[in-house]
Amino acid sequence: KLAPVITGGNGVDSENLTMPEHGPERYEAGSINSVAVAGLAAALDWIDPEELEEREKELTEILIKGLEENPQVVVYKAPDPERQSGIVSFNVKGFTSGEVAAILDYQADIAVRAGHHCAALIHKYLEDEEFDGVVRVSLGAFTEESHITALLDALAELDGSLKAQIPPDVLRGNC
Repeated sequence: KLAPVITGGNGVDSENLTMPEHGPERYEAGSINSVAVAGLAAALDWIDPEELEEREKELTEILIKGLEENPQVVVYKAPDPERQSGIVSFNVKGFTSGEVAAILDYQADIAVRAGHHCAALIHKYLEDEEFDGVVRVSLGAFTEESHITALLDALAELDGSLKAQIPPDVLRGNC
């Protein structure tokens, strides 16, 4: 039985603080993501990191402002706004994070990530148990302001009746 050299959040069970007992998942945190490293190198040759960071900060501010205008939305922000760029987490009252992600995907063709994001301890701090994690939006080089507007419009239309319109397997994330 090999002992893992590096451990951390795992995609198999994000709520668990320990690595799985059996492989191959047991060794996931120690696997080198060579494809991502090569992709990052190519991206750095293609983009101007400072310009991208400035654009992401602008889009992040627009997104957070729009989310905060919706009384049904709970926004989780960095304590220092200067350190928040490109990723925004939120929840919608009356929905789990998975339900919001499924409805956005199914009804508006908007992809977000929902759940615990391999960060079990942060969810105790956020006190987001009723939402079963958070909805995470990632902004990037190809994000346009119109994408943010579409997301905000879709969130404004969320109500409990939408749950009944979505197939149960989609709401459970099994599609």
